[in-house]
Amino acid sequence: MRFPPEFIERLKHHIPISEVVGRRVTIKRHGHEFHGLCPFHKEKSPSFTVNDEKGFFHCFGCGAHGDAIGFIKDFERVEYREAVERLAGEAGLPVPQMTREAVEAERKRHSLEDVVALAQAWFTEQLYAPIGKDAREYLRDRGLRKIAAESFALGFAPNSRDALKTALTKQGIPEAMLVEAGLLAMPDEGAPYDRFRARLIFPIRNAQGKTVAFGGRILPQAQQTNAAKYLNSPETPLFKKGEMLFAYDIARRVAGEGDPLIVAEGYMDVIALHQAGFTTAVAPLGTAITQSQLGLLWRISPEPILCLDGDEAGSRAMLRAADLALPLLKAGTGLKFALLPVGEDPDSLLRKSGAGALKQSFAQARVLSQVLWEHTLSRFGDPSPERRAALEQQLMQTAEKIADPLVRQHMRDYFRDRMFSLKSFKKGMKSVPVNVTPGTLPDENDDKSHLGKLEEQIVALVILHPNILHQSDIEEHFGHMDFTQPVLDKLRACTLELSAGTQSMDSAALQAELASRGYSEKVEALLNLKNAAMATIHHSGIIENPDAIRHAFEQAYSNYTMKKLEHEMHEARSAYVNDTSEQNEIRLNALKMQIDEFQRARYAEKSNEQIS
Repeated sequence: MRFPPEFIERLKHHIPISEVVGRRVTIKRHGHEFHGLCPFHKEKSPSFTVNDEKGFFHCFGCGAHGDAIGFIKDFERVEYREAVERLAGEAGLPVPQMTREAVEAERKRHSLEDVVALAQAWFTEQLYAPIGKDAREYLRDRGLRKIAAESFALGFAPNSRDALKTALTKQGIPEAMLVEAGLLAMPDEGAPYDRFRARLIFPIRNAQGKTVAFGGRILPQAQQTNAAKYLNSPETPLFKKGEMLFAYDIARRVAGEGDPLIVAEGYMDVIALHQAGFTTAVAPLGTAITQSQLGLLWRISPEPILCLDGDEAGSRAMLRAADLALPLLKAGTGLKFALLPVGEDPDSLLRKSGAGALKQSFAQARVLSQVLWEHTLSRFGDPSPERRAALEQQLMQTAEKIADPLVRQHMRDYFRDRMFSLKSFKKGMKSVPVNVTPGTLPDENDDKSHLGKLEEQIVALVILHPNILHQSDIEEHFGHMDFTQPVLDKLRACTLELSAGTQSMDSAALQAELASRGYSEKVEALLNLKNAAMATIHHSGIIENPDAIRHAFEQAYSNYTMKKLEHEMHEARSAYVNDTSEQNEIRLNALKMQIDEFQRARYAEKSNEQIS
């Protein structure tokens, strides 16, 4: 029995091959693959691999190789038809029959693919013709290079109701087929007309890289009050909007090379990200992300990052995606969320601040469980006993949405741990009397003294090795520090100014410039070897080792950040003791969570260093 090819393709992409194999053979994840003992020949050490990204299994011992259907066929020793039916049953998809109508539909589908390919070629031709001048200028103004436009096969639809229709009907394509492919719109009365007019055209490709539909962005010169900024093809036999992602065919090929899978909101964001080197970026097609699209994401990355605008709409989209993902979560899969600064999207942030700013946002992305906890906590405000009970009840109801029992249990445990931390913290605060006697709280002077020494150590390190500021992340960290000593803060600003004016500056030249500006005594005090921290720097051998210099800065900066948080916590705790207002309590809780997260990140980083 034959099956429609589109059904077979959909079936292969609907359920990860690791899940199919894992139900029958013991396999364990190793990086982006799964390894285990081959079920097709006897072996003592694993040579059998399963790759979800490529959708196949392979044994380096006996050469067995194939897709999910082939695995079921060989492992269970059944015919191809039965293997397809069993896989469809596991995926929850009905099996279509290759009736005469299905054969005709398949023939028509292939014909529609040809029509869409002709339309793409025509759109591309218009972009580089004289009529596409405005579209090319728009791309240049957006900072899009020609190689990126060619990689995504961008095109242009002229401001005409029949330019595409005329071009393709002259090649023998019937109007009815152009309507069925979504290229022409059919009004209630009158003749069909070009759907895309005065728009930059974005081809939408399926997982195999075939163009099946188009998105169009109206050019600013043609913008009208009643015209949608973006327009997509309607759903057709080729195109199901909720089951596809823009640029998924590219991300699928390059996933697994170390970069995170990024989900942006629009076409231009994705292209800008690819142009900046983030070639795993994809986007839903003009709507909120769907469960089918989440399944596509998890096929190539266990924890994709949703990159959202940092405004109220972005927060709502984050919560919708989190709620949508809960029933689908399985061990090893999840979501991360990167909220950009308010008013910025990936494209604008790249043009304004460069790829480093985006990398930092992705590195700071919050995991699904953390987002759910923070959002739920924010809804209940002051965690009084009654509200804590309601908070816990809401969190447990959220965890109940998870179908997988193991993941559900771990989510419950996480929420209970956070509740316990919140209760313990609250209890600790309430035990402090309002009229605090000296010594009840940590000595603030000792706290400030330690923080000041760390600040001096960082400035001294930069003065000794000024070229470290040419590393953008270090320059950014140093530039955003806010020292407790005003003279030290002025010295920091002056050092940044002098460094920015030259590509290279040695320590002696920098010290001379600082001395000419009246900082000679302060610099001399900072570099005094009697300072224990400076003695460590001098004698650790880092002067000749750039990697060690960087490591010394990162370590000092990490210590400084932690101590500054502790200093802020001390001030917040003192404020709460004197005024137990809701505002002071919220500030105290927020700082406690910041410190917890920072400590976890530092522990994870140290663990990775020990492993490597």
